[in-house]
Amino acid sequence: MHNIVNMKTSDKLLLTLALLILGVFGAINLTLYARMKAGHLKSMDSRGGWVRTYQGRAPSKITIKGNINVTLIPSDSFSVEVQEEAAGKIRSQLSGDSMIVSSEDTLPLNPHTFYQNYNDRPWVSIDIPSSVSLIRLEGQLALFRGARKPGKVRFDIQAITSQIWLGETYGMEGAYYPTYYFDSVHIKEINSDLIIHQNAEINQLSADLDDHSELNDMKGTLGALHLQYGPQSKINLKGATLDKLKVRELVPPEK
Repeated sequence: MHNIVNMKTSDKLLLTLALLILGVFGAINLTLYARMKAGHLKSMDSRGGWVRTYQGRAPSKITIKGNINVTLIPSDSFSVEVQEEAAGKIRSQLSGDSMIVSSEDTLPLNPHTFYQNYNDRPWVSIDIPSSVSLIRLEGQLALFRGARKPGKVRFDIQAITSQIWLGETYGMEGAYYPTYYFDSVHIKEINSDLIIHQNAEINQLSADLDDHSELNDMKGTLGALHLQYGPQSKINLKGATLDKLKVRELVPPEK
């Protein structure tokens, strides 16, 4: 009888150990998933962490060049972080009142592929204070996160051959993402695509599109919208947004 009791105790210990290992494994994965959702990890496939390539005086302008993905986050301070595995391929250089973040990869990007496959490109995360007056994008997927509560979050953006996200949702999960608040966003697009996600709440949006640019509304919340566009621009707006639209079509200058 004594041997049978010991056997049962051993089984319980083994079972407890197995459950403990599974619990720890599950907790680690849930933590990673939560961090990815919050923006601290941009890809579950990333093998390393993050390298801070700059922290200090905030520039008045930011220029981002090359085929990378960038997340821009409202903050009280300025810093640039790069995925560890791509740190040697991304440069952050302060030049006068401008910060230039550039990538070795300059392959052309098609910004009009909806929800483009961007997982094979390195991520850069930039904390931006309100003193930054202009953000210029040249060939990226750029994800702009707003504030977690209404405030004075303003972005002035120039986009060339880029895809711009205001807010962030995937598939049918829009209701599970926190609302990102933007007070004012002005964007000038050249061969670019602006996507307004469901969790974006924008008080004022002003967009200037050339003939090769587009705007796609994924049921974001807009207070006011002012739109300039060319004859060949692509506009995809929902009913509630159309009611708030002030439109001025771009007219070619007289020759």
